[in-house]
Amino acid sequence: MKSSDESSDEYSSEDYHSDEFVDDDEHRDFKRSWPFGSKGKATDVLAPSGAACLQMNKILARAEESAGDFTFGGQADMLPVAPGIKVEGVGSIPVPLTEDIARKLIAVGEKSPFGRKHETLIDENVRKSWQLESNRVEFKNPMWHTGMEILSATIADRLGYEGVPLQCMLYKVLVYAEGGHFTKHKDTEKEDGMIATLVIQPPSLHEGGDLVVYRDRTTAYRHDFGKKDGTAAYLPHFAVHYADAEHALEKVTKGYRLALVYSICLPRTMRHLCRDHYQPLSDDLASAIRTMQDGDDSFALLLSHQYTEKSIGELGTRALKGVDRARFHALEEANNAVTTDKKLCFYIAQLHHTLKFYYDYDKTEDDGWEEYRDEASIVFRSTSGEYIGSSPVSKSPQLNFLNPGQETHGHLWRPYGSSTYEGEHGNEASEKCTKYSRYAIITWSSKQSVENALKFISEDFALKMLQQEKHRESESFGAFTDAASKIISEDIAAVVRRCQTSIDATAIRSFIDAVRKQHHWFMQLSISFCTGVCALVVDVGDPTLVGHFFKLFLEDLKKLTDKEALIPALADIVRSFDWEAIGKTVLGLLADLADTSVMEMNLTLQLADGLDKGPGQSALLNAAARKAVSLDDAELCYSKPVGLLWKWAIRSEDNHIFESVVAKFKRIDPSLLRPSIEESSHLATEMNELDAKFAVVVFIVEKRIKWLNHQVRALDKPFSWKMPDASFPECTEVESFLHGPEVSLNTAEILSFGHIQDARNCAAKWQNKLQLNASFEVEAGGSAGKFFVTIMKTRRWFSIRQEKLRRHKEELSLLLQRFSGLSGSDHSTAEEEK
Repeated sequence: MKSSDESSDEYSSEDYHSDEFVDDDEHRDFKRSWPFGSKGKATDVLAPSGAACLQMNKILARAEESAGDFTFGGQADMLPVAPGIKVEGVGSIPVPLTEDIARKLIAVGEKSPFGRKHETLIDENVRKSWQLESNRVEFKNPMWHTGMEILSATIADRLGYEGVPLQCMLYKVLVYAEGGHFTKHKDTEKEDGMIATLVIQPPSLHEGGDLVVYRDRTTAYRHDFGKKDGTAAYLPHFAVHYADAEHALEKVTKGYRLALVYSICLPRTMRHLCRDHYQPLSDDLASAIRTMQDGDDSFALLLSHQYTEKSIGELGTRALKGVDRARFHALEEANNAVTTDKKLCFYIAQLHHTLKFYYDYDKTEDDGWEEYRDEASIVFRSTSGEYIGSSPVSKSPQLNFLNPGQETHGHLWRPYGSSTYEGEHGNEASEKCTKYSRYAIITWSSKQSVENALKFISEDFALKMLQQEKHRESESFGAFTDAASKIISEDIAAVVRRCQTSIDATAIRSFIDAVRKQHHWFMQLSISFCTGVCALVVDVGDPTLVGHFFKLFLEDLKKLTDKEALIPALADIVRSFDWEAIGKTVLGLLADLADTSVMEMNLTLQLADGLDKGPGQSALLNAAARKAVSLDDAELCYSKPVGLLWKWAIRSEDNHIFESVVAKFKRIDPSLLRPSIEESSHLATEMNELDAKFAVVVFIVEKRIKWLNHQVRALDKPFSWKMPDASFPECTEVESFLHGPEVSLNTAEILSFGHIQDARNCAAKWQNKLQLNASFEVEAGGSAGKFFVTIMKTRRWFSIRQEKLRRHKEELSLLLQRFSGLSGSDHSTAEEEK
């Protein structure tokens, strides 16, 4: 089942104001400047800066010639006059449509809705027709299917998809009676890969009902489906338009109109699009790209068609239609033809520009609206559609827009805005928010890839670009270090310019400093970025970079939610550098990263666990042991890393580590030892029984066994209402009752109340009181001036004891199996005497 914005065509009353009203809004919205730095009046034609971009602008203007027709149609002579339509619930449908059959179709159909924002609405002032789902319709004439294949090929050629097997998928069958119409609107993408809409009208006798497709505000294409030449009643006709083209169906003035609506889609396996017809453009564009100079090697190309986030995300540039596809493929071909030093990077960008106003009643000009916020941001995607980052408001670049369509500033932005209004609330004035959004192709020189990715996209993507630079030629490398340094300070640009065959420590230091300068406190540093930088530090082999990176980004690293994810990268660093050079830095980082002492011990042990034997591992294990000794007994015993602590205390060749850990656990109350015993006893079974460490572990296990035996003896009793360990310090009589065999106690003789509410309050207080070694329910009762509470014992206390007994017996049995010969009897051992 489709959502509301997929199930019907999209209409918005906000989009179709009079020109005068929109011009007033436009003047208000863009009286300072146009989005992303463009300057000029609404009636001025936008022009790019730079000789090379001006030349490309002229060349790309020719792309429209090979982009395919915007809309077309005519006689569908490849289709049979009688399609053999059969509709579920009605039967065969003869054409032209008769009034009797039309009424039957209307009876089994449903009123056609339209979409407005996220709502699906029915309003005959906007749309008046009836629709039938495609799964209720069949075409019995076999020539219909053959004809549709021929028509599909024709459509592919006319849309500029020569050789691509476009799929025509029946979406709806529409019936229009007299007065039926649909005001100006745009289709939504009803199928994955949808690029256009096909409307087929079988022979029809109706009058009116022309389809009008709008190219812009001044150009319209009219499809009359054969009425003008008198063939409408005798032949099928068709019309095709891009899905995002504005179009309207004029009112049917007489009779009934039947329309078959198809979605034209690219096949799933596509998308080997024919590019030969872009070659002449590509050659000329390549020549222009070769003339680009520093400072004149970036531009943005606004896309003429509208696209959904879904289609761009899934298909990337393969979702482009018509002139957008022609222009991009020509640029792509040209880029493939130039040398590495001249190559460009392409990104799909969703441009957002938001303006907010409040109504100033004291202001006379501009209708009283006063702007208080002007924000711009960009969402970047790769050409495959993968999300790679967003440019925050404070970092959005000024863009050098190409304008091959020679459109004015107003035409470039006006149709892409939508406004919302909020009325007065108390002392707050009315507010208006206008949002403009367009897709574009943003392009810059590959030599600027790291610098611009860091500035405008994300640290992660900049790091990815930097890693790709590792094997670039020295000239490209030098350009990067210079660019990265300029982000920090113009003064050190010359110092960091280097010419080497791979990125060195100076480049990495420059990059780290640049990221620090660009990174804002409110931005979250990612794990992938941190691990990527660590990998680069290892590659260049400079241990001083370890401390440099961690010092600059310590506060950001502290904010990471999954600090353990850093451990593999830290392990690579410890393996790659001498511990004397980095040890103090690493230990300090682990202490600073940890929110608690347990976390510090955990991170330290995990890092040691990932290393081979050596100075680094030994130092880390000693640090972890010291931290363990300092912990509270319960905190240590129930901590996550207690297993790793025992593992390395036993396996380490440093006896001091083992002795300090064991000394700590010898002093711990045996009631807390279960988690530790589970880990240490499991490891001990793999040890040689003659090993001195084994004897020490056995001693700790035997302490636990003795405690378990004592607990089992105390708990293994038949059921009784006596709760001998119960504590109720608030009332000694109640405590005595809990210790005794009685089941219930009425407090009338002990404690009474003058009002029932007082008794209820007492009952609630006692009921919710922590029931120590006891379980009971409390109820209020009594009458006329003498109210009391009744305490009734429950079996829950006994059930809890039985569950404890079961767990203790299970643990005792397991330990006795692992350490045969131990009984837990109360006798001294040599170890105990120590």
